[in-house]
Parts: sequence; C-alpha cells; structure tokens
Amino acid sequence: MFLLITPAIFFSGVFNYQTQQDDPKIAKFGNSYITLGEFNIAYSGFLDQLRSNVRDCTDISMIDTPEMREHFLEELINTKLLSLVSSDMNISVTDERLRNYISSLDWGNGKDNFSNDSYVKVLSNYGMTPVEFEYNQRKFLSAKQITDSIVSSGITSKIVLSNYIENLAQKRIIRTKMYNFDSYKHHIDINSEEINSWYLKHKDFFKKPENVDINYIVIDESNCNETLDIEDDEIESFYKKNLDRFTVPKKVSFESIFFSFDDVKSNKEKLDLFNDANIILEKLDKNPRYILSSKEDSNLNYIYTNNKSSTYEEVLEAFGPEAKDAILELSKGQHSELLETPYGLYIFRLNEVSLPYLLTCKESKDKIITEIQQDYRRKCFLEKIDRVRELIYNKDYDIESIALEIGTKTLSLKGLNKIGTAFDEKNDDSVKNNYLNNSQVLNVIFSNEISSDKNYYGLIQVSPTVFLIVKVLRYNPPSIFSLADVSSKIKSLILEDKARALAIDHINKDMENISQNIKFDNKFSEKIEISRLESDFRLPKELVNFVMSMPIKRLPYYDKFTVDSGILLVRLENVLKKQNDNLMDKQICDSLLDSIGKSEWLASLRFLKNKYKLKLLDHVDDVIRD
Repeated sequence: MFLLITPAIFFSGVFNYQTQQDDPKIAKFGNSYITLGEFNIAYSGFLDQLRSNVRDCTDISMIDTPEMREHFLEELINTKLLSLVSSDMNISVTDERLRNYISSLDWGNGKDNFSNDSYVKVLSNYGMTPVEFEYNQRKFLSAKQITDSIVSSGITSKIVLSNYIENLAQKRIIRTKMYNFDSYKHHIDINSEEINSWYLKHKDFFKKPENVDINYIVIDESNCNETLDIEDDEIESFYKKNLDRFTVPKKVSFESIFFSFDDVKSNKEKLDLFNDANIILEKLDKNPRYILSSKEDSNLNYIYTNNKSSTYEEVLEAFGPEAKDAILELSKGQHSELLETPYGLYIFRLNEVSLPYLLTCKESKDKIITEIQQDYRRKCFLEKIDRVRELIYNKDYDIESIALEIGTKTLSLKGLNKIGTAFDEKNDDSVKNNYLNNSQVLNVIFSNEISSDKNYYGLIQVSPTVFLIVKVLRYNPPSIFSLADVSSKIKSLILEDKARALAIDHINKDMENISQNIKFDNKFSEKIEISRLESDFRLPKELVNFVMSMPIKRLPYYDKFTVDSGILLVRLENVLKKQNDNLMDKQICDSLLDSIGKSEWLASLRFLKNKYKLKLLDHVDDVIRD
C-alpha cells in the first residue's frame, strides 16, 4: 500500500491545485503552504488506487486509519518540499527526458509499449488532461534529481568500493585437517583427586534449584477404554432418540465458471471481464445445455468447476453466502444471473438435487456403536472425577487409596523443578508425557499452600479431558549437588578440557613444523571452494568469513579455526580472481550505494525541513481525525 502513495500524489493534480483564501492550512515551509484541500485531493486518489489495485481492499475503513493518514501527510510534505527545493535551485527537465519517461510507463499495453490513445484514456479515468499530468511529472522528475543525487552521492571512494566488490565475489581454494577432540580422550586418565579438586573450585556450578518429590495420578478420558457389549435394543433406542444425527442433508450438484479480478488493473479491463461473462450468459439463454467447460471461444479466460454432491453448508464455505443464496433459488437445469463478488464474477448452473433422507438403523450401526462408546467413556471419566472430589475431602483416604478406588495406579517422580524438568534425566519422559511440564500444574505444585502442608494433595485440571491428582511428598529447598551426584559430570568436563588442550598442542606443533619445512602427517581434505556469495551451505558462516580474511601475500598460508567438535587446520592454497561481470558489479554497486544513500537521504530531508522552517499548523489535527 505504501508503494502506491507516491504515484497517487503525482497523479492527483495537487500541483495544479489553486489554493483558496479560506482553505484550512495544515503545514508551512518557506512561503508555501499545504492545505486541507490539497491533502484531500491526493489522499482520495490514493484510496481510489487502492480500490483498483489491491484485490482484497473491500473495506477501505480498514486502511483509512489515523496512522495511514499521518504517513500519507508526511510523504506529501516531503514531495512538496522537494518540488520547492528543485524550483529554487532552477532544476529543470528537458522535453526529451519527460517524453522518454512517460513512454516507458505502462498505459495498459505493457511497459515501453506507448500508445497515445491509451495514454489519453487512462488519464481521463483519473480526471486529468495530458497537460496537467505532464506538469505534475515535470515536478516529479525535478524532485527525483535531488533524491538521486543524494542516494548516489560519492561518499564511498571508487577504490574502496571496487576492492569490496572484488572481495565479495572472490573465490578461495582451501584444504582442511580436523583435530577432533574425541580422538584424544582415550589418551587421558582422570583420578579422584582431580575430580574432588575441580568440585571444590566450582561448587557454584552445581547449584540445585528448589524441587519436589511427588506422587501423582493421571485421569485421562482417552484412557477410559472399557469395552462394551452393546445390545441391539440399545442401538435401536439410541437411533430413535438421535434421528437428526443420521439424516443425510439435501445436496446439490452444480457447475460454475469464475472470472477472476486478480489481473484487473483498470476500469476498462473490468468492463471487458463483464462483457466476457455476458457472452456466456447469452449462450446459456439460447441453449441451457451449453457445455460450460468447452471454452469454444479461446479469448474467454475463466475457471470452470464441476461441484458434485455438495451440501449448502459446503457451498457456503467454498463460495460464500451470495453463491449459496443464488444456488438456492435455482431449479434443476437452470442457470444463475451474473453474480459479482469482491473476488470476481460467477455463473452457476444447477444439474442435480438430492432430497434429504434418513439412514436406516442398520446403515448407521457402526456410527451408533462408536457414539455410544464415546458417551460411555465421557460418563465414566466424569464419574471418576466426581468420585475423586468426594474422596479428597474425606481425610480417611490418601492418594494410594484413591488410585485403588478409581482403578488406576500411583506414579512417583523425584526432583521436579519449577521449569518442568527433573534432575534425573531418566525422568524427563515422565514429565513430558504426564503433563507435569504444564505451567498451570507447576504453579499449583510450587504454591505455598502445597509446599508448606505435607498432608495436602489436590485435583488439578490440565484440560477438559485430563486431570491430575498431585501429592507433594517432600519439598527440597535450593542446595548444592553432592560430589557423588556430579562426579561423572565433572569427569566429563575435565576430559573435554584435557582433550581440547591436547588437540591445541598437536595443531601448534604441526604449524611449527610447517613453518620450519619439517614433514608431518599432512592428510588434508579434498579441495574446498570458499566464496562469500556461493559457499557450500554446510560450511559455517564464521569459517567462510575466516577464510576470506586470511592474508594472501604468500601461498600456501596456514591458520587454525575452532569448531564445536575440534580444531581445523586450514590450508589456503589458491585465490581465484573475480570474473569480469559488469552487470553483477553494477547491481552490487547500486545496492551498496542505495543502502548508504538511505541514511544520507533521511539526514538531507531533516536538513531541508530545518532550512525551510517546516511548521505543522493547527488544522493538521483535522487530517488525522477526519
């Protein structure tokens, strides 16, 4: 939508607007004003463009917001200000440039395919004459020369830019050798003294947050799977009480053709679409059995659909309420009139109508059995919950007794913490699968009411079909893990540190041998091609940047690079010069200058607004509120 703002301003005719003496003024810069009348003209043009260019723009009120009006006013101020600046600087536009620019626009025949007739027709749709439009475009091109000079300003030297592009497109050939940390671990021995010493130095590393040991019961409706022997008389009784469930609704089979508004960009194109649809209507009027899918006329572009056996609810969902109402009015063999929707034009033809009918009890038996079992499962679940509520308030029952009463089992978990994990990794699945990592459940478990009352246990609803009964057996305040609990973890950490140190020693020795031309085990990888633009996606971005930053005065060049699993010895063998591609160079250069120019552009705008003493006047509120 924002992209349409600038065209709307320059097509609106605001530059031809003759300010009336009593026009409310909303902004002033220099000796010029922007009036409420100018804003309304430009903004109306913007909304008109939205209606014709944005497919789903059916409700303008969703877009015509105070925020949008404020943004549009800002762009209008920038436009008028630049027009004033270009006038003060005597910036002009030649007739040839204006003619070339207008000829390059799309006037309904595609870009660079100018037609004077189309040009005049399009402008007339906007209520403008060529003279008025060309005056506006001169203003536009004059202002554009200012913006272009800012965006393409020489703030980056050509040498720096050239070197940057050279490095960006350059390719480098490397080989690597991996010093994997794991391969050094079998050389390392760790004794108990090292583990004890590491533990004493890093006790804070092993802080254990508050946690609880609990017993709990899960009551899940989906687990109430008792099988039932359902008698025929029960099936028949259920059938008679629920006839509406076994009634097949009225269905219709119909054909439709659809002319889409997607590619419609002008009133003329929309009118052409209506004409095409009316051609089909005329053929149907002459021959009700006309084959809609035939597309005898290749110039007609529409979508044909054969809809077989659809309920009216399905029609409503697929085509909308207007289509449903249109089809409801049809008799078998009839076709509808032309139906206009926000998305396009429809024509419907009704082929078959099947009246509603009732399935027999025998035809519905499987469905009845399924529904009876579902009803029973729900009833069983609700009875369990009601029984649990009774037992919880009876002090003679503990959680184990409740589990026995409702025919389930009690589960246990130690070390559950506030973030929904357990210290024992073996229990993680229990936490996830039994709903204990639910925030609502955790808030109840770690509430003061439960943690301070060892006799408390309660019922917690997780969802409409899942409840938990939780008993906190023990509340464990924050503490430090014992050495026995974490010795294996410490051993693993020490092992990783020592393996890393051995790998670093090994690679440093090999690099020293390289510098002294001493042979070593140099089993490097196959050649790898590195480029900032086209490197293998499996290579870390950090490695690409590292390689592209390696010095190239003397090749081969060696350096080391750390990855998660080890250390890479990188051998830079060759640098492939960038292929000359003037088009790519220009695109990269334009992109860089554009990104730099945007910041320059904003700074320049601020300077110009200060220079011309931009001031918003009282009537600016009328724009936002209107």
